[in-house]
Amino acid sequence: MRTLLLVVLGGGLVVFLFVRNGGEEGAVNAGSADGVMITEPSAMQPGTTGAQQSSMSTAEKPQENPAETAPLAAQPAAEAPAALQQPAAVPDAPGDERDLARVLAHGPQSVANWLSERPALERSARGQYASALAMALTGRSEAALALGAQLAEKGGISSAELDALKALAVPQESQPVAASSSAPSALAHAALIARSVERARAALAAGDYARTVRGFSGALRGELEAPWPAETARLAEWSEALRKAQTQYQWSPRAAWPALEIAVQNGDSLIAIRKRALAQSQGLTTCTGLIAKANGLRNEGAIHPGMKLRIPTDKPHVLVDLDARWMLFFLGENVLCSYPVGIGRQGSETPVGTYKVGEKTSEPTWFPPGAAPVPFNDPRNPLGTRWMAWQSEAGINTSLGFHGTREPSSIGQQGSEGCIRLLNSDVEELFELLPRGAEVRVQP
Repeated sequence: MRTLLLVVLGGGLVVFLFVRNGGEEGAVNAGSADGVMITEPSAMQPGTTGAQQSSMSTAEKPQENPAETAPLAAQPAAEAPAALQQPAAVPDAPGDERDLARVLAHGPQSVANWLSERPALERSARGQYASALAMALTGRSEAALALGAQLAEKGGISSAELDALKALAVPQESQPVAASSSAPSALAHAALIARSVERARAALAAGDYARTVRGFSGALRGELEAPWPAETARLAEWSEALRKAQTQYQWSPRAAWPALEIAVQNGDSLIAIRKRALAQSQGLTTCTGLIAKANGLRNEGAIHPGMKLRIPTDKPHVLVDLDARWMLFFLGENVLCSYPVGIGRQGSETPVGTYKVGEKTSEPTWFPPGAAPVPFNDPRNPLGTRWMAWQSEAGINTSLGFHGTREPSSIGQQGSEGCIRLLNSDVEELFELLPRGAEVRVQP
């Protein structure tokens, strides 16, 4: 089960959080880059595959990179968001109500016409409740509240659902919604998605990029958690709008996102800056690529003594939704990047579960089981331009990971041996920004 948490922020923006286990084509060659331009020492012995590494005894395993594993102290980083906690589900609904909820989420102005073609549902309490939610979402608050009062007398709608209607119909400034309240039904969940998209679009038009990012982040997560099949077109549309907003928010060092500030000293590199940040902020997970992008740096030579760099302190983590064949890369509660993915084929399904990012390899060699290694650029190598291995929560290497592909048409399909495939352009971006040690959650 997944629980939806509704938060109303300043200006009436609705943000919602959710509180919710085979191998791939083979492991890859050693060598790991932990950033956009810096190559850090690998924790895996050269030529050792993930499967071989996991079978080593403790004595046989190489020492971990101290920069990756040293205990962290000093200033605490932002706490893990609710999205990292054990989830619970949005309430399911009968098929016709699921379809109605989908229409409400993606186009509340279309609800009346959709219901007019289904008279029985239109006359039912559930249909009328959806109509009231649509009214609230399209600016007819008085009509929405009047219909809600009628439904309260007739029955068939829970008090929690009626409260959700009131929260949408009454201006949020005068009636805030507690962060602990949850979506009581698929219809209420759909209305929250629609409101979040509405507020995000208005914020984007107004140049309020922080609110835009929060709104589209909530909509993307809400669509993946919904009881109806996620619509790829909606995910792509919202992802593109969010990407535009992020250029002026998370990728702008002048924007107001949570950060630790570090002054560049003589002889500093981004690796040195990263190590210093880790020492100052307990629980921080970051990489040189993320630091560079957040500060608008094109290369390491762009830093100079006296420059102040902002280190994002929100925790990076990834959600992969197998049903939607889509993944969200979060920094704290906000989505940084959002990608369509390919998943494991039938018989080699991608295992549901929680992992950590391990080795990161550029231009990977493929090590097929029981066969000779296949170098990068060989047509038989399915790994594309990047490989990012997954470890178990206990730190044991698996044969799973993120990687690119030589077959762009396989994205959105079941074609891998269990790993998550991305377009090469997408996996190259992810490779630079997602640190080792970040959590990866795979959900059905």
